[in-house]
Order: sequence, then structure tokens, then C-alpha cells
Amino acid sequence: MDWSNSIGPAKGVYHGRDEVRAFLGSYLDAFEDLSWNAEEIIEIDDDHLIAVNHIRMRGRGSGVEVDAVGAQLWTLVDGVALSIKLYQSKADALEAVAAS
Repeated sequence: MDWSNSIGPAKGVYHGRDEVRAFLGSYLDAFEDLSWNAEEIIEIDDDHLIAVNHIRMRGRGSGVEVDAVGAQLWTLVDGVALSIKLYQSKADALEAVAAS
């Protein structure tokens, strides 16, 4: 899971199931009232799709509200996620696909 384009504190690349689980768990630890909703799924080809997501959450200790939209490029093999790369917008994800 490549979150290197993140503008938040979770910026980085996470390898394997254990690192991805720890990354996702860190969100559950730090935030409450977390909702992550797919607004749009764009099928690129049999092995790639872009998911445009809207995330809302509130800091567990700080009460800071987060309301953001981002996009992820998913690479699939036989219907199983092989990788996910975060982009700040649908346009950025589409641009990355066009450049590859």
C-alpha cells in the first residue's frame, strides 16, 4: 500500500498484510466516527481500477474533524488486491494511469 502521496502523518509505503493492518489500525486508534465511502469506481482494465473515496473522521483525543476526498489506484490479480496507491484527487489518479 503506497501512501507516499499523502499530505497527512501516515505518509509512507506499507508492505505486506501485517504493515497494512497496522496502518489501518492506527487510524482506528487515532480517530473515532470514522467513515470511508466509495463515491465512484472507475474500471481501467481487467487488472486496475480507481476508487474515489470520501473519508470523514474525528480525532479521538483532539476532536479535530477531517473531511477529505481522495483516490486510490488498485492493481488486482485474479480479483485479489496486489497493490493500492493513494492520489490526492481523481484527476491525479487518472493522470498517473495515462502516463503509464
